[in-house]
Amino acid sequence: ESGAKVNIADNQKMTALMFATLEGRERVVSLLLDWKADVNAADAEGISSLMLAGNEGRTEIARLLIKHGAKINWQSKSGSSALMEAALEGRTDTVKLLVEANADPSLSDLLERTALVIAEQQGHLDIVEMLK
Repeated sequence: ESGAKVNIADNQKMTALMFATLEGRERVVSLLLDWKADVNAADAEGISSLMLAGNEGRTEIARLLIKHGAKINWQSKSGSSALMEAALEGRTDTVKLLVEANADPSLSDLLERTALVIAEQQGHLDIVEMLK
């Protein structure tokens, strides 16, 4: 209504949606999405809001992002995906959500690691079992 630009980014291409996701501000994320924030915007490294939600274990925010059309299998410049980020940090609930939303566990990063390999390397056995 007021003409605020919700997709303005900083010098690292981080948007308000990305910052709200990082901070776990679910209500702000919801408002930004209602105001047509670009759910698939990526920062200078190609990291999306869904990847940030995966890394931080923001499962409910990830659910909102997916509902608003977030690309589940988006990969950053390093080849990482939301599923890989969640597996790396042991975010079991977020991994479960991403798997249920058809995240591709066969994607690999530039080091040729899949989410399963990453979970194994980090010792997140519950996630290893989920991804097998």
